[in-house]
Amino acid sequence: MTPGRARRGSRGERRGARGQGRVAGGERRAVRGDDGAGSVLVVGLAAVVLLLGGTLAVAVRAHTARSVAQAVADLAALAAAQTLVLPPGLDGG
Repeated sequence: MTPGRARRGSRGERRGARGQGRVAGGERRAVRGDDGAGSVLVVGLAAVVLLLGGTLAVAVRAHTARSVAQAVADLAALAAAQTLVLPPGLDGG
């Protein structure tokens, strides 16, 4: 293709700079094909990444909450065991 010349499609139409073609009579027509498919793929990929990130955040929060609950239960069990061994008011000394 030589510089400064419009690109011609398979039927001889000229293609404009904005993806719009012109037929012989000068009227515009929509360009068919894969135009814009990359944008759709990028938006879809972004949605998947956001969904996975949200799922990961929920999983991390659930794991953290479970760990905290386990630590509280362990401390409560130790306090109860200490109360059973040494009743309140006796300091063991």
